[in-house]
Amino acid sequence: MTLPAFTEPPVGSLFDEEEIEAVRGVLASGESLNRGKDVDAFEKEFAEYCGAAHAVAVSSCTAALRLAIQVLRLGRGDEVVVQANVFWASMAPLMERGAAIKIVDVDGYSLTADPASVEKQITPQTKAILVLSMGGNPCRMDELRRIADAHGIPIVEDAAHAVGTSYRGKKIGAWADITCFSFSTLKNMGTLGEGGMFVTNNKEWAAEVAKLREYWPIGRSHAVQREGFGPYRKPVDSSFMRPGDSYAVDWDELQEMGTNYKMSSPAAAVGRVQLKKLDKHNAIRRSIATRYDTALRGLQGVALLKQYPTAQPSWHLYNFFLLQESGIDRDAFVAHMNDAHNIQLINRFWPIHLHSVLRMQGHAISEAPVYERIWFRELVALPIAPSMDDGIVERVISAVESTYRSLSGKAS
Repeated sequence: MTLPAFTEPPVGSLFDEEEIEAVRGVLASGESLNRGKDVDAFEKEFAEYCGAAHAVAVSSCTAALRLAIQVLRLGRGDEVVVQANVFWASMAPLMERGAAIKIVDVDGYSLTADPASVEKQITPQTKAILVLSMGGNPCRMDELRRIADAHGIPIVEDAAHAVGTSYRGKKIGAWADITCFSFSTLKNMGTLGEGGMFVTNNKEWAAEVAKLREYWPIGRSHAVQREGFGPYRKPVDSSFMRPGDSYAVDWDELQEMGTNYKMSSPAAAVGRVQLKKLDKHNAIRRSIATRYDTALRGLQGVALLKQYPTAQPSWHLYNFFLLQESGIDRDAFVAHMNDAHNIQLINRFWPIHLHSVLRMQGHAISEAPVYERIWFRELVALPIAPSMDDGIVERVISAVESTYRSLSGKAS
């Protein structure tokens, strides 16, 4: 009997009547759907959860990353040290602004930034360090923090996978200068399909982001007394959407332009409910990861994810590695899981320096040899989500063990 096709669930969290009631409450309130108390409350509660001073709710993690690059004023001539396996959303705004990308390799099977590689890439032109807690596994943030502080360079963390992750007793969100979270559909907590959070301890950056997400320009200006322009007097009611306060302010220097990166009130209301459930949902993911570890640990030539002492991953992704001594071709393994067991596996992420746009700018193979080997030959990702019941988890484990036996037998 052919089993139904299975791949990673399209929703990474669990929702019930509590989220529906939260949305119903916002709709019934008659208040604005893109401003309101739920957005303010979600920001406060999320900052407290992370142990950070400020959180600003935005439309996506991509928006948060763009805003991070804006408040840091990164641009042409600036160098940014970038982890080799970041997602394209982290890179696009740097490319648009003409920043120079300095690729750093991963620390082996942790899939996180190698601090030694980071330190080697720092020059007087380095203006930021961009890292990713890949799959929810935290970087060695204490080592990165030491390096960044020694050179006076801010750390921007793409924590799209890492909501709920902790390292040395501190939540991700409390380590980097700026941390950007995602609440998109696949993530460990969701805000109706899309959403993000900009987290920082810097009061000025948080204030700028709150303006930039609502169209405001940032720069130098001075106040003026003005009743109108030429023959036209200021209208009696002109309070609607005046980004930049154009009647009362004249601008001397424009540094950044804002746009619409707001989070809606219904999304924030759902986010508040999801945040309360996050640790429970992550515990389900951790339980699945433990079962996968137990099944894989006894297989020759298989390496598990490298975790640092005191790290508590969110297990947004579950990755393991087929080493050369297994005698199994990684691509053959993935194909066999699909063809023989109807389970589709999805690996993330392509080495960013081999993206065609970065190759156009001179980046090439061998800039991150450790990650290149892992990505092209060894990495395998298994589906993981709190919606996966015991039967599905056992089906995945059984398929992995069967595939391993079939391919290792052929190899021998």
